[in-house]
Amino acid sequence: MVDDNTYGLLMQHKWTIDRSKKGYVIATDMNLYERRMHRLIAGAKPGESVDHIDGNPLNNQYTNLRICTHQQNCYNRKLNKNNTSGYKGVSWNRFIGKYTAQIKRNGKQIILGYFQDKKEAAFAYNEAAKKYYREFASLNKL
Repeated sequence: MVDDNTYGLLMQHKWTIDRSKKGYVIATDMNLYERRMHRLIAGAKPGESVDHIDGNPLNNQYTNLRICTHQQNCYNRKLNKNNTSGYKGVSWNRFIGKYTAQIKRNGKQIILGYFQDKKEAAFAYNEAAKKYYREFASLNKL
C-alpha cells in the first residue's frame, strides 16, 4: 500500500518483495541503502531507522511510516516466533512456578513481577511498555 502522491517517485523503479528481509518492498535497480521502499518514501538518511507503525512491511503509506532510532524501532516489534506464552514480555519461570513479566529498558532487563496468570503478566508488560516505550509500544492483545 502506498499513497497516490508517491506514485511518480515509485514508478521510477522496479519493485519486488524481499523474502529474506522480513517482507520489505525493495527496488531491484538500486543499491542496498536506498532500495527499501519505506526508506525512500520516508526520506531516511544513513543511520536513521524507519518504523512501520502498524508493523506491516507492505503498508508503505506515508502516515504509517516514522523516522526513529534503532532502539525505538525494536520497541515496536511483534511477538517473537519462539515465544511460548503467547504474550510479549511474558515467559514461564519453571523455578518459581509462575509467569514472569519483563521488559528491556536502555539495554537492561527489568523484571516487572511474577504472576499466576499469564494475562496478568501480559497486562503488567503492557503498562510498562506504555510507560517506557510510549508511542512505539507494541502491546499484547488482551
